[in-house]
Amino acid sequence: MSLKANTNKSKQTKISKAGDSVKFDLHVHSTASIDGLGTPSMIIRNALKRGLSGLAITDHNNNKAVASVRAVAPEGFIVIPGVEYATDHGHILALFCEKFAENVSRDSIGRFSLKELAPFIRENGGLLVAAHPYRYKAYLAESEPFGLSPSLLQQIDGMESVNARDLARSPQIPMRVEEAAKANGLFITGGSDGHVPLEIGGGYTEFPFDTGRDLASLRQALIEGQAIAAGKPGRKIYRLASRIWRKLK
Repeated sequence: MSLKANTNKSKQTKISKAGDSVKFDLHVHSTASIDGLGTPSMIIRNALKRGLSGLAITDHNNNKAVASVRAVAPEGFIVIPGVEYATDHGHILALFCEKFAENVSRDSIGRFSLKELAPFIRENGGLLVAAHPYRYKAYLAESEPFGLSPSLLQQIDGMESVNARDLARSPQIPMRVEEAAKANGLFITGGSDGHVPLEIGGGYTEFPFDTGRDLASLRQALIEGQAIAAGKPGRKIYRLASRIWRKLK
């Protein structure tokens, strides 16, 4: 049973004035991802340049870099633990969960079972977010409402409506995701999906300025639908760089 966001309009007020919100990039990769180029110090340096108050480290199928990024972050800068799991229902961002799902079963091509992953993440204080939900055709169900599997929608807590890399491919995706999220009582997030440090902050999640600067407060703000997603299209050169780096590694 997923944690459904509060969809009351008062919780969905768009934040527009400078200084009225804090920004977090909730989808960042490091060198712990096979296609990531960002070292901990590079990640923090670029995040600070872009005015972020924090970010989530969401490497592919591991959480090895969370501690090292925290170690170089300045006081007050929040590093949210996360993993981008490849599952049998698409890529899932597990946010706020300090533990890795080592014992969750995988299929023949290494994808985690979402049916097993979801309870593990929640039992350990995490939230499940569908990452770039419309990117891979293999996970779509065009005959279903919103083109997404009902099984996916029933097992997640939120959806990534702004992914800077996907914005470059299709600017219409955020609207489509937000419609699906609202209809299913899910919260939304934004992130760069940055594999190259210069991408960090290209997509982000805005929290009200009075949100507490701690993991519990940020988690609760997401659940209550207090955050909005924003960003700009990422540059193709960065996607190319991460693909080349993956081959070289």
